Amino acid sequence: MSVTLVGALAIFVAPAAAAEPSAATGAASADAANHAAFLAENDRAMERMMNEMAITPSGDVDRDFVHMMVPHHRGAIEMAMAQLRYGRNRQLRRLAQEIIATQQQEIAAMYLAIGLAPPGADTSADTSADTSATTAATTSPTTSATRSVTTSATTPADMSSDPAAAAGGGHRHRTVHHSHKEPR
Repeated sequence: MSVTLVGALAIFVAPAAAAEPSAATGAASADAANHAAFLAENDRAMERMMNEMAITPSGDVDRDFVHMMVPHHRGAIEMAMAQLRYGRNRQLRRLAQEIIATQQQEIAAMYLAIGLAPPGADTSADTSADTSATTAATTSPTTSATRSVTTSATTPADMSSDPAAAAGGGHRHRTVHHSHKEPR
């Protein structure tokens, strides 16, 4: 018999909920649901990361390195975003914000190192004002209640087979707004 972490969590939380119907039980139940959602998000991020890292070697060590590392960094971003959604520890939440900013910067640096525009780069017009505002929103510590993070859904296969996608065009982007409410 195989027991998953989510299944084990349900085994330990369910008896407590049945024995003690109180406000504390409701909080424990909500915590268990949040933890299960957190684990599910991390499982999806890990699976996506591993699938996208499995590239067909191109014969160019540098490009292959980038095409494997970018999904690895995106996986770290997804896991950090899950921490921001479900975690309560202020220090870990700040660290998760730093991870997101750092991993995004490293992804951009890797693309530039092999002569490609980073995902989301608009090379058709001068967007320096917009870019600096976006960079400030994702790299500097923030005290605002909402923070915006943009991630790319392009896979390594997209990068190597589609020159337009590799140059930053044709990407699907999603903007995720996270509410940073600290626990009381």
